[in-house]
Amino acid sequence: AFGVPQLAIHKVEQDGPVVSPYSTFMALTVDSAAALRNLRKLEHKHGLGTYGFYEALDFNPARCRSRLRRFELVRCWMAHHQGMSLLSVANFLHHEVVQRWFHSHPRVQATELLLQEKPSAHVRTPRPRSSVA
Repeated sequence: AFGVPQLAIHKVEQDGPVVSPYSTFMALTVDSAAALRNLRKLEHKHGLGTYGFYEALDFNPARCRSRLRRFELVRCWMAHHQGMSLLSVANFLHHEVVQRWFHSHPRVQATELLLQEKPSAHVRTPRPRSSVA
């Protein structure tokens, strides 16, 4: 479970981070300078292959097969992560074009008022019950 170690099935005592290039692409609109620096670092670590950036760089020492490197490349390309990267680049270069595409769809426009709705001050929202075992 990338990014959420608590969800991992196999827990390793000494865990290292897993760095995914697609999450860096998604950060372009948040901090473009830092995202570009990170992409250059990933490229320098040979994280860029024939078809784009590899899926991830795994810095977990238990999964590293070479003593010469501190990480293991996850050498595959997931289409949906490549798609998220491409959309993030398009969004960054063309000032939120993906949001404009999305909001130009008639079904989205029909429900946009729900996105702008404010909660009423007179309505109490129920608190979730705590589960006691």
